[in-house]
Amino acid sequence: MEPCSCDTFVALPPATVGNRIIFGKNSDRLCDEVQEVVYFPAAVHDNLREHLQCTYIEIDQVPETYAVVLSRPSWLWGAEMGA
Repeated sequence: MEPCSCDTFVALPPATVGNRIIFGKNSDRLCDEVQEVVYFPAAVHDNLREHLQCTYIEIDQVPETYAVVLSRPSWLWGAEMGA
C-alpha cells in the first residue's frame, strides 16, 4: 500500500505533564525508511575554510549556527522540516 498522508503535531506546556514538549511526525514515506527527529545544539565554528558535504552539494561553513530540532529521512543531509 502506498503512503497517503503526512501529519505533524506538537503539545506544549501547560497541556503536558512535567512541562514537557512533545513532537510527533507521521511521515508519508515507505514503511522501511527511517524518519529521524534529531537535535543539533548551537555552535560557534572557528574553521571558516571548512566545507560541509550536503546530500547533493557542498557549502561553506558559517561562523555560528543556532540550535535546531529537525525531522528528516535518515539518508538526507538537512531536513524536511524543523524549528
